[in-house]
Amino acid sequence: MATFTFDQLEAFATVVEQGSFSAAARKLKKDRSTVHQLVAFLEIDWGVELFNREGKTPKLSPDAIRLYKYATLLLEQRLEVQNIANNIGSDIEDSLTISYDETMPVSVLFKTEMELSSAFPYTRVNYLSQQKDLAIQSIQEGRVDLTLQLISYRSKPHKGLAGINIGSIHFGVYVSADSELLDHEPCSLQLMQTKKQLILQSLLSAELDNVAIFSANYQVLTRIDFLVSCLEKSPLTWSILPTHLAEPYVKSKQIKRCDVAFFDGDISWGCGLISSQNSDKGPVFLKAAECLKKAMKESHYY
Repeated sequence: MATFTFDQLEAFATVVEQGSFSAAARKLKKDRSTVHQLVAFLEIDWGVELFNREGKTPKLSPDAIRLYKYATLLLEQRLEVQNIANNIGSDIEDSLTISYDETMPVSVLFKTEMELSSAFPYTRVNYLSQQKDLAIQSIQEGRVDLTLQLISYRSKPHKGLAGINIGSIHFGVYVSADSELLDHEPCSLQLMQTKKQLILQSLLSAELDNVAIFSANYQVLTRIDFLVSCLEKSPLTWSILPTHLAEPYVKSKQIKRCDVAFFDGDISWGCGLISSQNSDKGPVFLKAAECLKKAMKESHYY
């Protein structure tokens, strides 16, 4: 059976990537003769000529092309195993799961992911879309570590959970682009109460129904794209939507923002970060919470 060492694989792969034994030696901080020897012993062990050395620079032989691909894969796996072992020794979590309501800004999640992947490249961070009731259940069952959710002043504290307000999400009233309601701006509460209102399920999960539902004739929908499609085809319906989610549909002229007389300025509701009081908080968890708070503030959702 052919044998090899990781030092031999590293020398072989580095010669391929650097284009010469001299450049590989500088990269690896080894003598040129040592790199030559490592590759030569590998060729003997495998019984394969890895390089054609007739020219000024070594050329990878046809038989060695496939071996190079597997050699780099093994070297990457060795590095990953080493980093996972280092994580265990330093109490860095192997994985972390963050859930979020779909009204949360994607930019906040993306900034958080960029910082976490840079700081903890070998920790798997999962992102799950969950409405508040399912997110809280997932935290209680240990399947989610922290969640980003809309919150209401009516929300009762859940035993064993901790939550902090890290900003707010801005909302507006929207109608179809050709809605007759636009002829009555600013629309009165009495007028809007006579029209059908489309409600995002997220608002009900966040216990915002008492401040978000104004019409007795309302319909609940989960997905915003489906809600916008219904809004677009129904000229006398209206909805309260997060401005950052609605604006792309406004730009595509599917819907328009409608001024109403019963709201002064922007509508905004709190955004909370919820986690378990009982679980241990490792460095990845603490960094994730810090990044989410920072990203919310930098994204002007504060």
